[in-house]
Amino acid sequence: MFRRTIEGRAVLDVLRTILQTAVAAGVPAQAYLIDVMRADPNEVAEHPEHYTLRAWAAQQAAQESELIGALATDAPSTVSATS
Repeated sequence: MFRRTIEGRAVLDVLRTILQTAVAAGVPAQAYLIDVMRADPNEVAEHPEHYTLRAWAAQQAAQESELIGALATDAPSTVSATS
């Protein structure tokens, strides 16, 4: 479908580049693309550096770290009183 026109080939090249870069970076391509496509277009246009694969992966790692920290803080203590 894409390969029949020059414009289609350009689109296919961009998609392939994104997918291969995601694979090389160890970033889940589907999650990345969904987040970027759901982002406010004006925000993406104003701050494209926030939407690179590297920036997205760093943001995901920070959010995961915050979640783990919050869960650890909220978790009940497992220390036994008889120890």
